[in-house]
Amino acid sequence: MNVLVLTTDLGTLSGWSRYSADVVQALSKHGVVAVVVSEQGQPGTHAVLPRYRGHRTGYLSAPFHALKLRNLARNCTAIHALVEPYAPIAYWLSVFTGIPYFVTAHGSHAVQPFVDRWFKRILHAHALASARAVLCVSSYTRRRLEAHGITNCVVTPNGINVEKFYHPPVPTNAARENRIVTVGALKRRKGQHVSLAAFAQCTRRIPDARYTFVGDQGDAAYVDQLKRSIADAGLMDRVEFRENISDEELVALYRCSKICVLTSLSTKRHFEGFGLVYLEANLCGVPAIGSLDSGAEDAIVDEKTGFLVPQEDVDAIAAKMEQLLVDDVLWNRMSESGVVWGRNHGWTTMIAEYARLYGLT
Repeated sequence: MNVLVLTTDLGTLSGWSRYSADVVQALSKHGVVAVVVSEQGQPGTHAVLPRYRGHRTGYLSAPFHALKLRNLARNCTAIHALVEPYAPIAYWLSVFTGIPYFVTAHGSHAVQPFVDRWFKRILHAHALASARAVLCVSSYTRRRLEAHGITNCVVTPNGINVEKFYHPPVPTNAARENRIVTVGALKRRKGQHVSLAAFAQCTRRIPDARYTFVGDQGDAAYVDQLKRSIADAGLMDRVEFRENISDEELVALYRCSKICVLTSLSTKRHFEGFGLVYLEANLCGVPAIGSLDSGAEDAIVDEKTGFLVPQEDVDAIAAKMEQLLVDDVLWNRMSESGVVWGRNHGWTTMIAEYARLYGLT
């Protein structure tokens, strides 16, 4: 069976890219050949799609891009837009070929068009509603789409590349530093300013605590705000920023840390759809702290693999940080549960639902 896959790329560290690469690899192991169509300039794929940033206004041009893909789709049984911006192209390609299509809905980009210009709302809603199924990576994403009248949603939680992040034996509590790590692009909706304020509180009780932020620093104004807050709190020697690190470096960082924190914020336009970093950390034996009212509710088992806390509640986040850093028994229990939870979310297991939706089983 062949599936035509539409995505931005397979080769970067972005969430979309990592998700797409893992899905393609898992489909291959399941006997499904993914014919990958990606953005212009991406090697190793049929690179013909418009670049995403330009595609923000590409709804009206979607039929023309779909026409270019008819020959590639000819021998495929299904079309799958792995990222939301290419849903209109998948729709038109289905119209031209009669092949059913699917759309993965991750997070913010699934709902942004509903609060945009009127024609985007209409075209985006039609592209989603006409799909054979919209694969929502979390129950929270499904709820956000159903609020806009999209009823063909199926929850298909994100999987994780277990082999990449799970390397036994997992380091013990005693072998780690009192280090907290946040992985994700540095921008306001990821809530790094909130977790930083919580960390500042935490250091009053745990003076040897350290914090590492890993992620793209393209939002220079926000990064400057974080650095000013660090300087004002006198934490320059306790907080570091890292960017463009390899998977191997990321795994090494997880394995020397005790907590993974990503306390994202949900707004009308933006929210965390799932949070693969929680599973990555869990596979390395690291308990996670995430936000309620977000996709983290599906990625973290509260009080078992980590904690879910109210959004922007600095005191609650600080309390959970301190609890995990001082209570070794609690940390060990959550570390062990997190490894099991992460391994249960391997793509080998999770891809079976994709195969079922495609009609393979």
